[in-house]
Amino acid sequence: MAPTSTTDAAPAPRPMTGVERSMCRGSVWPADCEVPEHGSVVNGALFFRRLPAMEAITTELCSVFSSQVRFRSLATKDGTWEPTTLDLNYHFVQEEAVAGQADAQRLVEDIIQQDLDHNFPLWRVHVVPVQDRRGLSIVVLRIHHCIGDGFAIASIFHSLARSEDGEPVKETALMRKLACERQHEQQTCSLATACNGVAQIGRAHV
Repeated sequence: MAPTSTTDAAPAPRPMTGVERSMCRGSVWPADCEVPEHGSVVNGALFFRRLPAMEAITTELCSVFSSQVRFRSLATKDGTWEPTTLDLNYHFVQEEAVAGQADAQRLVEDIIQQDLDHNFPLWRVHVVPVQDRRGLSIVVLRIHHCIGDGFAIASIFHSLARSEDGEPVKETALMRKLACERQHEQQTCSLATACNGVAQIGRAHV
């Protein structure tokens, strides 16, 4: 079981951005696609030969999430982030140990098809122990897309990475790749914004 303590809430709500609001409501997807609620959840997994204790997993992740308002706020349908306390018994789930890797994979497939409860901040961690010594235990991190994207979840995993001597890892090949992709995305958006601005000026003078 996860610890029963909760963390303190932030004092004031804040409005969502347009993208966050659309993601929260699911209106970002075309209606005819019929995307289920869990289709808006980003899922990531860490694999361990030696699974850390549940208390250590909870402590490490809470230390990362505590500085992010969206991770400790309710995503309300009216388009605001409403600060709340974290119920660690909801957010950290210790699954029953499974025999081997195939069983773990089936369990993870079931987990990622579950909807997140909007009565809590929209993220959850599932810990899946594997009994087979040749297998890898799994920590599944699920974050609703209104909180963050794949880059955000990768950044969280990177912040948890440690070298063999226990020191934080400064840089990994994955983070270098993601940083390049994010830079390219930002440059593309900037170019599109500039082109749109020029087009607006042109139309104003027609």
